[in-house]
Amino acid sequence: GKGEFRPMLPPVMGHTSWVRWCQFTKDSKRLVTGGDDQTVMIWEVPACNALQTLRAHSHTVSGGCIMANHRLFTAGYDENLLLWTQDTGLLGYLKVFVVEAFDLKRGDGLTGNMSNLR
Repeated sequence: GKGEFRPMLPPVMGHTSWVRWCQFTKDSKRLVTGGDDQTVMIWEVPACNALQTLRAHSHTVSGGCIMANHRLFTAGYDENLLLWTQDTGLLGYLKVFVVEAFDLKRGDGLTGNMSNLR
């Protein structure tokens, strides 16, 4: 009826707690989500299939940004900004991501003190 909420996508299983952030890729074929379960998930749209779960944050994933140059930044309550990259194509099937951590509390810049958390 009028004013009734109807979701555009079916409910999906994946995160084990609240989702705090989501963003579609530019082509709308993938959705990236982050949440209280400390994970970032890559979803296939519109089938809502979970393609990959990225684990490196030690606290809630609260935000992020998908860049055009095949990079994904995620930020969390662990005070880290993580940069996820891959060799070919943005957010493809089970590609190996490289993580570079920046400790925001220490004041690390994007060019300094990067550690590989593979």
